[in-house]
Amino acid sequence: LKPILVLGGNPSWAAAFPGGPVTDTADIRDFLAAAAERYDGDSFQDAPGSPRVEVWEMYNEPDNWSAYYCAFRGWGCWGDEPEAYAEFLALASKVIKGADPRAQVAFGGLAHEVIAGDVFNMDFPDQVFEYIQDHPGRQYFDLFTFHFFPPFGPQYEAWGPDLIGKTEYFRAKMSTYGLEWPVMVTEAGFWSYAAKMPPESPWAGSFEDQARYVPQLYARGMAAGIEAVVWLLISDRFSPSWHRGLLNDALEPKPAFNAYRQATRKLGGLEFVRALSEDELGTAAAEGYLFARPDGSQPVYLIWTRGVELATARIAAEEVLVSDKVSGEWPMVPQIPYFDPFYLHDADDGLEDGWVTISYGESPIYIEPIRTVKGRNTCGHW
Repeated sequence: LKPILVLGGNPSWAAAFPGGPVTDTADIRDFLAAAAERYDGDSFQDAPGSPRVEVWEMYNEPDNWSAYYCAFRGWGCWGDEPEAYAEFLALASKVIKGADPRAQVAFGGLAHEVIAGDVFNMDFPDQVFEYIQDHPGRQYFDLFTFHFFPPFGPQYEAWGPDLIGKTEYFRAKMSTYGLEWPVMVTEAGFWSYAAKMPPESPWAGSFEDQARYVPQLYARGMAAGIEAVVWLLISDRFSPSWHRGLLNDALEPKPAFNAYRQATRKLGGLEFVRALSEDELGTAAAEGYLFARPDGSQPVYLIWTRGVELATARIAAEEVLVSDKVSGEWPMVPQIPYFDPFYLHDADDGLEDGWVTISYGESPIYIEPIRTVKGRNTCGHW
């Protein structure tokens, strides 16, 4: 694990709000310099064990401008002051990098969501970008960061599905101002309410739904070229009213944690190659991606349908290994239905033509092309 340290919780003597501007810039400058020195891992004035913090995020959801939420620790409070926030980013970058030149400064994770109560300034990124465009030649930040949850996905459908849409939305916005930064997502995930929410609610979700979303989220993050995607949260113990954890409140692995391990096993070390075509997926109501190692070896397909029960995909291979989104090798509470990995062959559909036919549905599956070499199965070269 690599920690991302988020600045927040201003003391009352230094600022009016926990997540807002600090009135005494000398104090915040001294604090940032000391913190960066403590966590630069150079064995000088370090915390015990010399832990290393590579990324420093400047407040959480700084686009908040609701006075009500400004009063709570954990909420940013810069929504009314975009220009001041840009200036603060420049100050923070100078101070932190002065103490640790290897450190990266991240824009505070934007919510940028239209919700009841007018909580977020939807013009905030434009206003910050415009200020940066008008004041060039300074180091403001290294990573652009935002948050994403599925109920807000429809706002960004014109730019792509789910997480991809919001990513491309912000990239287009940056481009408007002649700017470009790597993107990171510091809050994302799904929940497992089981029967606690009405089915029509956008916040409804089962253990099955949550487990399905794990590979979908990370596949889309890889397809969008995102530097890192952070699942919020690790445990239901910290979100009793949301149940967004990968572990339950007893710290037992939920199906989503099993799916997280499976995604790590199947996609770890791979790179995004391309999105699959409608012809390959067998329907327009499906989504799928191809991943492989940088040299093109060890190809893995991840596919699922959207709104249709079943579809048939065709993969160019002589043999493939098909795996479920979760694995029966690991425990999960509760246990959801799953299947054990199995092989399919070119001739299984009655036609030996270099293509394997696979039936699939809304639950994501992994497909790994295999070739036979001297009587043994090995991962093929793509």
